[in-house]
Amino acid sequence: MKIKRILALLLTLMLLALPLTTVLAYTEEYPASSVSKGLKAPKGTELMIGELIGAEGGWNDNPDVGRTAAFDGDPLSFYDPAAANDPEHYVGVKMPAAYILTEIRILPRTGFLDRFEGAAIWGFNGDTFDPATATLIWVSDEGSEGTEDDEGNTIAVFQVIPATKFIPGKNTGFTSFAYFNEAKHGDVAEIELYGNPGSVTSKPYVDGGIKIAAAGTSTIEAVHFNSGVFLELSPTEKQWNVRDDMADVGGTQTEVGGSGYEGNIGWTAAGEWVQYTINVEKDGKYNFAAYLASGASTAGNIEVLYNDKSIGKTASEDVGDWQAYDWYPVGDVDMTAGAQTITVIFFNGNTNFAALEVKSLDAPAETEAPVVDNPPVAGEETTVSENVDNNGEGTTSAPTAEEKGEAGESAIDTPILIIIIAAAVVVVAVVVIIIIASKKKK
Repeated sequence: MKIKRILALLLTLMLLALPLTTVLAYTEEYPASSVSKGLKAPKGTELMIGELIGAEGGWNDNPDVGRTAAFDGDPLSFYDPAAANDPEHYVGVKMPAAYILTEIRILPRTGFLDRFEGAAIWGFNGDTFDPATATLIWVSDEGSEGTEDDEGNTIAVFQVIPATKFIPGKNTGFTSFAYFNEAKHGDVAEIELYGNPGSVTSKPYVDGGIKIAAAGTSTIEAVHFNSGVFLELSPTEKQWNVRDDMADVGGTQTEVGGSGYEGNIGWTAAGEWVQYTINVEKDGKYNFAAYLASGASTAGNIEVLYNDKSIGKTASEDVGDWQAYDWYPVGDVDMTAGAQTITVIFFNGNTNFAALEVKSLDAPAETEAPVVDNPPVAGEETTVSENVDNNGEGTTSAPTAEEKGEAGESAIDTPILIIIIAAAVVVVAVVVIIIIASKKKK
């Protein structure tokens, strides 16, 4: 009898342990869905596993195609919303604290690859998703491509969306994230969100915003980015020599450098970005240029946005020295008077960024010095020692983009004027000689 009781007790414990085993397996296997397909897990970030929110049931209110199917680590299951373009039919995760996304991985549903068009990730706080109040972080503008299996069938493959593809300035930290498609039916097999705990609150570095003058040239110094709104993915060097307020939050890295400005942003990684609040004095068209350097074998480039609208991208700057700066054209944009936002995105890192030059195209340039956004500190002088590596500092003054072209022009103006005057004198002298000679003959 004792043996039977012991066996019965063991059997009962095994049955009780089944649900626990399932939960543990779910948690452990969840990231294996993309990793098992040959993708490496992103470094320096974590897979976001939280409370599932959204539609419990999918098509025909079937729980097998509801929210769990999108986050179960099984590429063969899928979420099939009960209705298209209905905010009530979304799926997502709610985290215990605010998170900033670093990467999104989505596996479309095989057989419905066109429904990846319009796929989107939204951020919000709380339990209720509403597109009118939530923040759109990323959206796909096209369907996805698949691959052929051994039998010639087209099957879905994971779509990896790095932070460079996010809408700049929107990934500011949320507790809840939703997958919702406003364009298509919205089927999806797997959703994996990677991120780090954190949230940001934007605060301009310069009170009232960096002034952009109505005429002439204004300067936005790189190190005068807003506190709070930035994305730093790899603070490995832990360099915050200019902006020590970034040290406590592991934020954008800065150094004094040799750009001639207060400092530069350095140790950049692909997908990072910073924002600036500017105060435009007058409506008009403005030209942007960027002061950049790179010592990498594969140089980087940046994109500049005005209120989330792209002004342009710079060409890759292959100069071979981290403190050998040069001006690179960005583009022109129409700006409205008042407080506006400028965002700088580092596409592939490998870039030291010192400044943006903003030139008004609607009014003649003033003769006064360019407006620089950093206010002088009373009684303080700024001196730096000369060095030329990525941690280096220097005393060179940055020439403006205009000065580079004007130097050559002013150099030839005086000689040309002298030649013209000399030629005129010779002509007059010849005429006088001819007149005198003709009178003598008479």
